[in-house]
Amino acid sequence: MPKQKNNHITPKCLIRQWLTKKEKLSGVHIYESKAKRQYFSSDGGRRAFSFAIEKYYYVPQHKSKRIYHLENWLADIEGTLSTFIRALLNNVTGPILPTKTEYHKLLLALFSMNTRSKFDIEAIKKYMRKNPDIKAMVEMEKNRDIEIAALENMMNSTIELALGYDQCEIVVCKNNSVELVLGDRPFLFEVLDGYSFLPLHPNFFVSMRKAKDTNYTYWDETDDKMIDLLNQKIAENSRHWLIANNEEVLKRYTPIIDAPKNEAKTYFQNIQYLNQGYKLT
Repeated sequence: MPKQKNNHITPKCLIRQWLTKKEKLSGVHIYESKAKRQYFSSDGGRRAFSFAIEKYYYVPQHKSKRIYHLENWLADIEGTLSTFIRALLNNVTGPILPTKTEYHKLLLALFSMNTRSKFDIEAIKKYMRKNPDIKAMVEMEKNRDIEIAALENMMNSTIELALGYDQCEIVVCKNNSVELVLGDRPFLFEVLDGYSFLPLHPNFFVSMRKAKDTNYTYWDETDDKMIDLLNQKIAENSRHWLIANNEEVLKRYTPIIDAPKNEAKTYFQNIQYLNQGYKLT
């Protein structure tokens, strides 16, 4: 198989937290909005979680060669995210990420979930096609392909967001009685009093807010109403699919993902923290 052909738009290490069993198979319950179809997706084989796979999506072609820089970068920060989740599952409450580098990589992994979805990247491509002046402002080299310019923009936006949160309050909240869902656009950016949220497991999520210094709080309890509110927001934010490890939980929120959505609006993100942009090579 060609190198890094099947790119997971949502990291496997995150999807796997929703694994459950059905008829001795391991997988997740999924609802795909476009097909209006709910089914059980196995995690077996090379194309595990195929609903989240796009061929060469983060590996664009340029001058007859594939550019692997972004896919390698994503794999690196996903490794830190996987370490973080695994430590939480093992009830580690001390400094999970002791170095500044690992802390920053976690922020990159978290904020990449706000910029890397297929829906968001395709919306940026569409906007660039209609506004070539904007494309010229964000691309690292003149006359790059739309696909490369959009991916460079995605990488730069993620880095910019992470640098902006270099000092922040991070709280991991749990609830063992009500389960969270996961969607194709699961990151909820500054939706409540400056807090951003990302589900990491059916029973816990991470919240972030800018602060004067860095502060971690692990295993803060949250109530059932908060989980329901986050699930509603995740379903509203999703465009392609929603997963759960319980069929009844999934059915509860599928009407929300199917509800009419406003057209996506793009906005220009001014560079405040980067000295220069990053290009795919």
